[in-house]
Amino acid sequence: MVCDQCGASVPASSRFCQQCGSPVVQKPAPRVRVREEYAQRVFTFGCLITVLVAVVGGFVVGMVSRGLGTFVVVVVIIGGIIFMRLLFGAKPR
Repeated sequence: MVCDQCGASVPASSRFCQQCGSPVVQKPAPRVRVREEYAQRVFTFGCLITVLVAVVGGFVVGMVSRGLGTFVVVVVIIGGIIFMRLLFGAKPR
């Protein structure tokens, strides 16, 4: 940490500057932002998992009823789209 008044180096546990005696204001640590490429990978992985679940679920249910299997595929894909929009559509504060 650095003193706001004189610029001297201050230990993190100090409440006052050892050079000038001014009170040291503890600033909260800055939030770490998720890198864009990591977010893109998570988004891509989520989309792939959604499609995989839709296809496998639709195939399994489609063995009993073809119409119901198609319905499951559509519902899972729409649910995945809604989930991804909720997860990645929120604006950061």
